[in-house]
Amino acid sequence: MRKIATSFRMTRTALCGALALALLAGCENEVDSSPNNLNVGAADSGSQDVVAGECDCLQKGTAWRFDKLTLDSIDNGPHNVQIALNPLWKKDIAGFELNFYAEVLEVSPTEVKIRIVNGARIVGSEKDVCLLPYTGVEVTFPREGCRLKPSAPAAMNVYAGTPANPKNCAPAIDVPHSIPVRGAVLEALIASDCGRVDDGLVSAGHLPEPALAKTCTCLTTGNQNSESCGEPDQTFADPNKNADNPGCDGCNSKFQNLKTLLNNFGELKYECKEGNDKAACLTASFAGAKVDALPAVCAGF
Repeated sequence: MRKIATSFRMTRTALCGALALALLAGCENEVDSSPNNLNVGAADSGSQDVVAGECDCLQKGTAWRFDKLTLDSIDNGPHNVQIALNPLWKKDIAGFELNFYAEVLEVSPTEVKIRIVNGARIVGSEKDVCLLPYTGVEVTFPREGCRLKPSAPAAMNVYAGTPANPKNCAPAIDVPHSIPVRGAVLEALIASDCGRVDDGLVSAGHLPEPALAKTCTCLTTGNQNSESCGEPDQTFADPNKNADNPGCDGCNSKFQNLKTLLNNFGELKYECKEGNDKAACLTASFAGAKVDALPAVCAGF
């Protein structure tokens, strides 16, 4: 995400106007409102070849880095934040600020177990990444050749930035400094040479309201990167916190509460559940390219 010069006291109309200006400045006029067509440098998925293949190349250690991640819906419908978020995620992926890796842990003719883990850009580098193991989750897919059929619901975590400068600040949730997606059902097609994962779909998932209210985000513009967000400050008390805005205690003044931000772009309906808690439903799309090996683990993690 990129910084939007606004406050939560602005009206929804003013906020969206400020967003449009920020996108023009930060995304070089490349605002794409079609969330299903934002593949970054991806080759044609070649679906016929994928379906026909058996993917005998799949083996333990095979890994891909996502080069596409788009939000397709919130609460079973369009949401204004999609127009903003998808181009910014596209730019963050290209700039190695947003890194998802998928690694095969186990494979059989009928099943594949994959670990999905976030990486962080190393400070001082434009493309070097290290892994954050605490963000990792395991997802098991039924398999038919190259097709990974819908998985059992799983947790997903969205981390962005460097190890010291996260773009999402959430010191009080289970997986700190990430956006918590829960109940995610994933499916995808693997190329017959295992070089790509394409047509990836999160057909169901949700953002639990209690965790969403404890998550904040730093929106950057232009050539700014995550270092401009600064480090979270556990002593910070958000002066903008009120009955309508849970605030960003433990972060710093450059962060905005994510629940409040989403509501400013269109009120959340919370049509899903996480246990007894209400949650905002979502769907998403993804794709990825094979990597020779996963990055090393971040220092201190």
